[in-house]
This record gives sequence, structure tokens and C-alpha cells, in this order.
Amino acid sequence: MPKKVPFITINRVSVKCDMEGCDWVEDISFDAVPQWHNKPCPKCHQGVIVTDAELAVHKEFSAIYEALKGVEVDEATAGPAIKATFDTSSTRT
Repeated sequence: MPKKVPFITINRVSVKCDMEGCDWVEDISFDAVPQWHNKPCPKCHQGVIVTDAELAVHKEFSAIYEALKGVEVDEATAGPAIKATFDTSSTRT
């Protein structure tokens, strides 16, 4: 029987401060993103780590992930699967 692998995986989730001059970043679990909503940066205390817009993107991505996370494919014939990195820093203006 062929080995089954997940169709979608989340490779990395990081939260970071986007304030100029601040280099704070931390790897977290995907489910922990909402815990950083409207929280100030632990280093500079100025930047908001997860904005309203970023949380909205997270919720939409969560729905997609939940719909696909149980799907498994044969490893040998799977072709490219979805490997996601969650980064919402481009939602900021």
C-alpha cells in the first residue's frame, strides 16, 4: 500500500514587528496567531504584532486549511502538494 502524505502542510508561522528599526520575530504555532492580535511588540513596545487585517487573512486561511488538512495523497504519485508559509506583513500600508 502506498504511503499517504498530507495534501496541505504549514511549514512555518512567524510573527514579527514591522516597526522600522525593530528586528523582533518569533516562530509560533498557526493556532497561536490570534493570541498576538493587537498586542504590542515585546521588544520595542510600539508595533502591533497582528493587526485586524492580518487576523482577517488568518481566519480566511484557517478555513481553507481546515477544509484540506484531512486530505491525503499517495506520496509516490502526489505531485506538488501545498506547503504554506503564513506571512501577512504585506497587508500593512
